[in-house]
Amino acid sequence: MEEIFGIIIIRDLVRWIGKYCRYFFYKLMGKKISVKKLSSNYRKDSDYPNAINQDIINAVVGTTVFIILSCIVAYLVFK
Repeated sequence: MEEIFGIIIIRDLVRWIGKYCRYFFYKLMGKKISVKKLSSNYRKDSDYPNAINQDIINAVVGTTVFIILSCIVAYLVFK
């Protein structure tokens, strides 16, 4: 049970990290985009394929950043 709980927490954490990393990247580049537009919330009036696309991009970016941060923390701890 705790493995499933851990997977759900990591999944949500990775997507949250990915969403906000993309948001800050767009903000640094000077583009006006909202966090809500980068999220994958599906509503009746939204575009479902776009929501899936945003979720996949958030997961990839979040996983990459999470792995890099984990490696940095491990390096600092075991140095």
